[in-house]
Amino acid sequence: MLDVPFERAWAWLSDLEHSVPAFDRRVDRLRITARRPARGGDAADISFVATRHGLSLPFTARLEDGWCVMRSLGRVFVVVMAAVPDGAGRTRYAQLEAVLRPGGRLLQRHFGRDVQHDVKEIRALLSPD
Repeated sequence: MLDVPFERAWAWLSDLEHSVPAFDRRVDRLRITARRPARGGDAADISFVATRHGLSLPFTARLEDGWCVMRSLGRVFVVVMAAVPDGAGRTRYAQLEAVLRPGGRLLQRHFGRDVQHDVKEIRALLSPD
């Protein structure tokens, strides 16, 4: 749970160039290289490059209201963020990270720690204090 209204939480989370490097310790910079309207409403198809310690990894993403699926080149690495309003000015938030290749299960604990860290940072960054 995030103790901020959905509109505020999702406006910040969906600003990928600013939010992801702020909460994800494994991303130093995220630069959007293309943004195209997707069929079916307010969705967008995005291409971006995430950089860490000078190493860049290209991604594609589908960004919709309350939903973002990011996939690295070759669909090796996937990140999903989802959010919905939860009444009384709160937001229910979920995040998933996974490697979709053989051996990916071996990284499950690693991703679990990363997601816990990310959610803790998101809460702190969105804190009304």
